[in-house]
Amino acid sequence: MRGYMPGFLLAVGNGHYSLAQKMLAGGRCDAILELGVASLTKGAVGWTLVEWGCGYGQGEADLAVASDDVTGTACLLSGYLTQPQPVTRKTVQADPAPFLALIRAIASEPAGSTRLLSGLNGSFTLLTIASPDGTVRQYTDRFASRSVWRAHHEGAWLFASHPVLLWLALGKRYAVNPATLGSLLLRARPSGAGSLLSVGCRNLPGSLSLFRGDGRDEHTRWFRPQYRPESGLSTAQWGNRLAAGLRGASGRLAGATTKPLLFLSGGLDSRLALAALACEFKPSCVTLFDGENFETRTARSVAKAVGTPHHTVSRDRLWYLRVMERAALLQGGNYHPAHSHFSEGLKKLGGDLDYDSVLLGDFLEAFQKLLGGDARSPGPRPDPSALCDQVLNLDGHYSASQKMGVLQFVREPLRSRVFEAWRSDLMLAATEALQVSSEYPASVDYFLRWRAAYEVATYGMIEDVRSLAPERSLSMDNEIHDLMLSIPARQRMHGRIAIEALKRLCPELARIRNANTMLPAHAPYWCHKTVKLVRPRLGAARQAFNRRFGITNAVMASSWTDCRLLGATDPQWIGFFEAILCDPAAIPGSIFDAAQIREVWRRYRAGELPLGFSIDSLLTFGIIHKHFGSGELA
Repeated sequence: MRGYMPGFLLAVGNGHYSLAQKMLAGGRCDAILELGVASLTKGAVGWTLVEWGCGYGQGEADLAVASDDVTGTACLLSGYLTQPQPVTRKTVQADPAPFLALIRAIASEPAGSTRLLSGLNGSFTLLTIASPDGTVRQYTDRFASRSVWRAHHEGAWLFASHPVLLWLALGKRYAVNPATLGSLLLRARPSGAGSLLSVGCRNLPGSLSLFRGDGRDEHTRWFRPQYRPESGLSTAQWGNRLAAGLRGASGRLAGATTKPLLFLSGGLDSRLALAALACEFKPSCVTLFDGENFETRTARSVAKAVGTPHHTVSRDRLWYLRVMERAALLQGGNYHPAHSHFSEGLKKLGGDLDYDSVLLGDFLEAFQKLLGGDARSPGPRPDPSALCDQVLNLDGHYSASQKMGVLQFVREPLRSRVFEAWRSDLMLAATEALQVSSEYPASVDYFLRWRAAYEVATYGMIEDVRSLAPERSLSMDNEIHDLMLSIPARQRMHGRIAIEALKRLCPELARIRNANTMLPAHAPYWCHKTVKLVRPRLGAARQAFNRRFGITNAVMASSWTDCRLLGATDPQWIGFFEAILCDPAAIPGSIFDAAQIREVWRRYRAGELPLGFSIDSLLTFGIIHKHFGSGELA
């Protein structure tokens, strides 16, 4: 199967049909995005839908469309539902009646819409277009796990699966959004719902939105998370609950998929996902690797223990380089090279495997650790400002000084505008986080990880999968989310609940060694912790040794390619990076200090590989700006 990108663009209102035609005629960036075969549907109530895909099977957009002749309403579902009954593209094509009945029930009971929406489970965004005025209503799941981007243009609303499709539709160049630029530079992902450019916002979690023809929009929240920790349960009892919840989530997925494919690293998250899926399916498993190594052998052992087919796909040195432009454009500013490699694996598999959806285990990390476990409350009543101040120290593996140093690339007085706009967005998130829990670590965890799915560092992996195939998730399940919100922070902190669940789902998988620590997964916590403290130091020493003596084959020696070392030593990587970092169309001098960027690039090439954080962010910006930026800050 050719790796065409499935996606959609919906235009509603004035000139909707001409906007869709204009986009199809434009053809910009097709070579990078690999847009597939386009189909155009003109609705009866002032809307036009453009879909891209292979036109069959795994290459279809994960979108269901139906028209309600009774009410004259058009209904679209991006994603899937597992409850109150399974709804997917295929079920709606076979029989749209249950889907339409559900939409009618929500629309006919505005006062009770929260109750009805709370009963919807899955990963979804619902859009309805009313006749005759063309008013659009949008209903987003509690996670905002299914991004739909929007923009208003000359009397028309545009909705798209990817922000780049909005930019292509309008065919202009856009100013840079200062808040999102700050978020990209400081966190390598969004802190709000905006794109890197000034056109395009995505949906908010647990929200009901109304879009009128005159450009006005209204947003209300139908769901707000609340930590309600239940005391008195042991870690083993929580493990029992998690195992039962994962079995239930797997059972609910059975109505939305029949032949899942799981990317299996052999780590605890992916083997927990496999153990849960094996309760309902016999999934195919795929491991991406650079060569036979301990991680690959571990993944093979995990698959063998469950009795499921296992396949490996070998990466080459240019694997990440090939998708770098495409991934940055598709994600609108939430991008890290190491998170964009699954779509390449799916393309390489082609038609060799028979699957109808793809799953990742990474989001189950919510049960492994509490990101805010090391946070110290600044007082009995912490305020949002104090919470913001801790973000750069707690968020990721980079020190606050390294992250803040990235702002030096931005010229003054723009630098202050970028920082203040970013912090303003962050304050909104911090204010909500402190309303979620009175336990400070739990608030910080929600702040850094679960305010919206797209703010999770690894969400780029899911978006990468969706760029080629329908994606399903065990984590985007209401029961699993409710369970996570009920576990006391101190018990989640040591990450043993997942181990207890694994013992109950598949005891043999708990005995297999963890690829990260090379210890049996059920070994005592302190043993794993000790190894995790030592390994980064050993890795840094090995990396320095390899660089000192010119040993570059080590970058292809594990389940994760050492992109940092490749970017600093491989001629093709260096050429690609320089073509962006030294291009004034990509990194405009009106916003950035070119001398500062040249200096950090020199230091990176000289061996300061932790500066790769800065390089990644600048590359993301440059790729997007080169194609669509105006050189101005909004």
